[in-house]
Amino acid sequence: MENKPVYITFEELGIVMCKADTKRKILNPIWDKMYLESVQIFYKMGYVFRDKDKPKKYYSDEEVKEKIIDKLREASIEI
Repeated sequence: MENKPVYITFEELGIVMCKADTKRKILNPIWDKMYLESVQIFYKMGYVFRDKDKPKKYYSDEEVKEKIIDKLREASIEI
């Protein structure tokens, strides 16, 4: 049996995607969900993530991975 990635929406994580160079929120992102291995890809493409409720709080890639892992554990899904 093949393991498929579990996608989690930005809304569920409580984060917003922004451009790294301008720090401006992307209003209509092409992607609205991610899985654990895709975090690094977003950062390499020049995107960063900030908190939905606190716009001055930006997350590192490790913090976003931790948020995904915590959300998967909440849902009792094996990583």
